[in-house]
Amino acid sequence: MVQAVRDGRSMLIDPSGQVLASESSLGGREVVLVGDLPVARAGTPYSRIGNWPVVLALALLGLGASRRRAP
Repeated sequence: MVQAVRDGRSMLIDPSGQVLASESSLGGREVVLVGDLPVARAGTPYSRIGNWPVVLALALLGLGASRRRAP
């Protein structure tokens, strides 16, 4: 991850959360960070399961709404 800010601390952070490079840009000075960032191998929860939680929630919501309307 790259965190770049105007007035604060810019950082390069690897997938495990370790800060690889950090520099403060307080006082309006320019800062250049150079480094290699490894690519994360693990997928995100969304990439593994997709839209299924949303589909399931909508189905349950629709089921609950249809039961409320019935006399």
